[in-house]
Amino acid sequence: RAGLMTFDDAILTKIEEMRSGEIQKRSMVQQWLLYNPDTLSNAQARRLVDGLFGQTNALYFRVREGYYPIKPGIEYCIQRARAYAHFADLIWMETKIPSIHDTKKFSDDSQLSTNDDRGKLGYVWQCLTLACFHSNGLIVTKLARSYGDKVMLAYVQSIYRKEREAQVELLTRQKCSGAKLVDQMANTASGGFSSTAAMREGATEAKLVSKH
Repeated sequence: RAGLMTFDDAILTKIEEMRSGEIQKRSMVQQWLLYNPDTLSNAQARRLVDGLFGQTNALYFRVREGYYPIKPGIEYCIQRARAYAHFADLIWMETKIPSIHDTKKFSDDSQLSTNDDRGKLGYVWQCLTLACFHSNGLIVTKLARSYGDKVMLAYVQSIYRKEREAQVELLTRQKCSGAKLVDQMANTASGGFSSTAAMREGATEAKLVSKH
């Protein structure tokens, strides 16, 4: 009802509605398109528009919370990725369905990669987070329900023994906390005779790796 549109569409519509000759309109459209408007920030676009029409606030509509409305879609994600790629380790794009076509277009057009299958494109983040999130939910639910009947035995049967059988590295968890590194630092500082080592004989780590 409000006739909202993207900044680029608003400029083109305004040019079309101007009471000017067709030659002048075409010239203004060409001038605007030369700026490659999809790549412009809001501030850059404003400055260029002021050069075309003179300053106007009618084009700068914001919602009540102060945000500018956007037109979602893959083109928006591509431009955002280009802008953020210099500052981010990971770029996120969420799609309605897992589409090879969309992921390849996003990767190629945002110039993040040149490979041609989704695994090699680097699209691992969504798959990992989705799988890990639900696998955590499944095992925690099973453990919680079993714990009500078996208490700590539920952990031993459902988690501990399964980790040992599958040789899961996290079974020996103390090394993940940096305990070994702290021990080395303490031994260095005390001349090799630290009495507070966490990984000494009898520690949990040693018991976990021993065979029953």
